[in-house]
Amino acid sequence: MKRLHIGGSSLLTGDALADAVLDYASALARSGGVEVVDLPIVDESGEPHDARIVLTPTTVIWSRTITAIEGEEDPVDDDLVRFLRERAPHGVGALERDPARADGVEHPEGSRPLEHDSAGYELVDPYNL
Repeated sequence: MKRLHIGGSSLLTGDALADAVLDYASALARSGGVEVVDLPIVDESGEPHDARIVLTPTTVIWSRTITAIEGEEDPVDDDLVRFLRERAPHGVGALERDPARADGVEHPEGSRPLEHDSAGYELVDPYNL
């Protein structure tokens, strides 16, 4: 289990989820993208919850490994981990922004804007809401 620190707060989540969020946050910072991520977490007593976090290029985020809460399993969401891992190499911007936009971000060679990723998540352009 890892404690994910975001700004002045922290969340408890599974190792794979925390690592995927950090990798994706790094990719978003490089691409200038913004993303809202719904993340399964547990509170200090081990009760499961969902948290919604906003990742931006200026989000301060880090994690540390903690001792798991006795009797509780790490929060797991394999589909979310896969989704974040698929998107992390380019960040949201490289996959979705129109290359003709004024921000100057271009699609990687041979790519095109996507409507859905392989896990079935709808991909949205935060600059075109």
